[in-house]
Amino acid sequence: MNQNILSVAQVNAYIKKLFEMDYIIKSVWIQGEVSNCKQHSSGHVYFTLKDANASIACVLFKGYRQSLTRDLENGMKIIANGSISVYEKTGQYQLYVKEFIEDGVGLLYMKFEALKEKLEQLGWFSEQYKKTLPYYPRKVGIVTSETGAAIQDIVNISRRRNPFIQLVLYPSLVQGVDAKNSIVEGIRYLDAMPDIDVIIVGRGGGSIEDLWSFNEEGVAKAIFEAKTPIISAVGHETDFTISDFVADLRAPTPSAAAELAIRSIEEIQSSLNYFKQKLTQQIEYRIDQKRSLIEVYKARFENYNPRHSVHQTMQYLNDLQDRLENAVFTNVKDLNNKLAFLNESLKRVSPIEKLKDGFAYITDENGNHIKSVNNLHGKETLIIQLFDGQMKAKIIEIEKGGNVYGDE
Repeated sequence: MNQNILSVAQVNAYIKKLFEMDYIIKSVWIQGEVSNCKQHSSGHVYFTLKDANASIACVLFKGYRQSLTRDLENGMKIIANGSISVYEKTGQYQLYVKEFIEDGVGLLYMKFEALKEKLEQLGWFSEQYKKTLPYYPRKVGIVTSETGAAIQDIVNISRRRNPFIQLVLYPSLVQGVDAKNSIVEGIRYLDAMPDIDVIIVGRGGGSIEDLWSFNEEGVAKAIFEAKTPIISAVGHETDFTISDFVADLRAPTPSAAAELAIRSIEEIQSSLNYFKQKLTQQIEYRIDQKRSLIEVYKARFENYNPRHSVHQTMQYLNDLQDRLENAVFTNVKDLNNKLAFLNESLKRVSPIEKLKDGFAYITDENGNHIKSVNNLHGKETLIIQLFDGQMKAKIIEIEKGGNVYGDE
């Protein structure tokens, strides 16, 4: 009989071991309402998590509590994560909480983490699938609301950095039940256009519910399958969505996306000057090589001077020198001509040079490029971009028929 008699401490210790051997309750999420919440002088928090049918004792130790952004309150509905074990002194089992999230938002957070883990395992976030953004894009596609602040920010920054960039907006819903399909359609529509160089997908800031469309698997799939490089620009700098992880580049805001996608006129001009300098250096290097070669040949012939063939050798040397000099002269002339041609070509394609020559870039107030009077409808206001600034002009009268070449 004595062999079957256990102390209370032994029983509680044994039961605790059984709990610790159960892998299911080593890390479990439990949903319920906080009650009997008490903070001990040690910094630990003791409370009860209950629902309509049952309750469970919980403890949140000081170390875990300090890493959380919010304290527990009675009546708060949460989803708590932790392990279930036995407090040996009383034999009471309880949940040892490591973290918690508020119910509602918490469910979305769990859904977000589950999809993130799934797509990461599929390799959709891998760098090997990231496409490089074009260095000099000419046309930028945008999937966002046509009435939100995001499109206004992108348009303003685009005009400031490079007014010659064309923007193509696909007006999309950015929140609500229909937003997912609208965003997917926008991505696929712009991706199918052959001359779109990069696509910006995004919206302004909001709650996790507001931004949820960009956490949908369908949107992530459309971004991953797109052939055009995509920049994700959803919310504020602290907001992260599934779209951010799948996209080729993540921008903290729509404004930052425009900065990343569109290079300024100054940057382009600087690049042109750099390539011009490198080309000049290469030409000068080739000329120096030819000159050195001439000196080498001259030295060789000067060292070889047998008396019986002096005249023949000198004649041959002079002839070779003339040929080399002619060849170098011709080569230098060709290289100079190429340099002049490339210099003129660079000037012809420079937007700044076109504006200096008296040309102007005309758009309406929405940034649409005006190429013909047929694009005009009445007395709207036009934005005229000149070399040294821009002006607004009001249309007084429209005359059709005839062009700058005098054709009727």
